[in-house]
Amino acid sequence: MSKKKTQHRDKGSGGLHKRKSDGMWVATLELPPGPDGKRRRKQAVRKSRGDAQKRLREMRSELDDTGDMSTKSTRLSEWLDTYMQDIAPLRLTPQVLYDRESVIRLFIKPLLGKKFIDRITTDDVRRLHKAVLSTPRDKKLRDKDPKTIPAGTPMLSASYARNAHNALSAALKAAQREQKLRINVCDLVDRPVAGTALDNALTQAQFKRLTKFMETEENRVMWATFLLTGARRGEVAGLEVDRIQDGLFDFSWQLKSISNIDLSKNNDYEYRHIVGKRYLVRPKTTGSIRVTPIPTSLDGLLQEYVGDRKGFVFVNSKGDPYDPSTIGRMWKKLMEAAGLPGHITLHGARHTFVDMMYNSKRAVREDVIMQLVGHSSRAMSQSYRINAELDHARTAVNELEKMSTTDADIVDVVEIA
Repeated sequence: MSKKKTQHRDKGSGGLHKRKSDGMWVATLELPPGPDGKRRRKQAVRKSRGDAQKRLREMRSELDDTGDMSTKSTRLSEWLDTYMQDIAPLRLTPQVLYDRESVIRLFIKPLLGKKFIDRITTDDVRRLHKAVLSTPRDKKLRDKDPKTIPAGTPMLSASYARNAHNALSAALKAAQREQKLRINVCDLVDRPVAGTALDNALTQAQFKRLTKFMETEENRVMWATFLLTGARRGEVAGLEVDRIQDGLFDFSWQLKSISNIDLSKNNDYEYRHIVGKRYLVRPKTTGSIRVTPIPTSLDGLLQEYVGDRKGFVFVNSKGDPYDPSTIGRMWKKLMEAAGLPGHITLHGARHTFVDMMYNSKRAVREDVIMQLVGHSSRAMSQSYRINAELDHARTAVNELEKMSTTDADIVDVVEIA
């Protein structure tokens, strides 16, 4: 008696059937045999016949393009864990990783985490945008019933929604590279466009008022460093005494607060652990590593302030460098004490610096301004100490000091991105 020969469908063939148990439509596609020679199939379940047919066509197209497919669908929450643990740390800086982990934990996982990565749609991406944009900035209001939140309550910005979009898109793009996904739906949806930022900078009149008020303020040297250099918060927080020499600031490191990130996974990322969550890290671009002149009067203040100390220039009562977020809170208190608007941010002081450079009577050249604040794409190194451009830069920062004390016409500040 001869055995009945088992019939196998050819690779790429497939079909549809309706399950009796629940009435769902199942699309089935034959795949190449596995290493053991056993039969392999890819299945997709949909509510309607039309949706199942559409998915079957997509699977056939993907099989034609790649030659094979995974038989197991992955839920987004599982893939996000893999992405953040094994993929993202090799590509991103700790600060970007920290921001990405935040939006994934707060928005992407709760909203979309249970979905399979190949079932995420453009509508899901738009839902993510709306979820972020309807979330109050005040964390205390986030657990309340949305109906009880007062009208006009500030919500998270389009920039935050854009970050959420970018985080989801990057994770799905990584899945594409590993052939777990054919289409990144984030590419089909426009990213949220950041609106015009609030006018969070100081006017020249406010700049003068603040410098006058700071004469008796205990942290006046730190605030003067921000105002007269246009430096970033992390650059001033991480400034070390041995990087102030010969009338120059060496902004080759920034202080960052980093948590829940394994820095050792990225061998290209240079960092030094200081204390707690605080690390000194190299700036993300070579253009941000720069040497800039110290204004004449600030140089004298710094020498008196530092004395014969070593280590960090600006420290708390424990002798540790300030956490950048702590400096941000100190700035808010400074604005209140000086009677200045609360919307003026410390980063806005950087914008003020740029604008006053542009409005200087000496007409500071744009390339010099870009070098001073680290917006230039050209790398700057220790050789900048003998660069002829240093003379122009020194003239520019000393001119800014004069603008803070003279009775020149008030110049309204235009924010420079």
